Amino acid sequence: MTAEPGTELETPLRGALFGSCSIVDVSGAQIAVNLSGEQAGKVLQKSSPYDFHPRNFPPGRCVQTNFAKAAALVAANADASFDVVFRRSYADYLRGWIADAGREYGFANVP
Repeated sequence: MTAEPGTELETPLRGALFGSCSIVDVSGAQIAVNLSGEQAGKVLQKSSPYDFHPRNFPPGRCVQTNFAKAAALVAANADASFDVVFRRSYADYLRGWIADAGREYGFANVP
């Protein structure tokens, strides 16, 4: 029997932090998209007030910010792509927003 997704992190955290905090899996309410390509940072800049320039947002950094009027967590990856995590209920809205913001850069929606 395989473990539920996330339990490889959740179980050790519960043991190590018992009594100190609450560990809650909220992944079912979230969706993640990956923005990649030479202009991905510019698409992020059009969508958020945060400064995503590489000197300010190097690989390994993440920030929670407003993204197209929705709260999102954005993480910079070593391959120069970005992971954007937001509430599942905003998926259609943000997909349209990203498509519009990326149109001038040749946005291509890859399933």
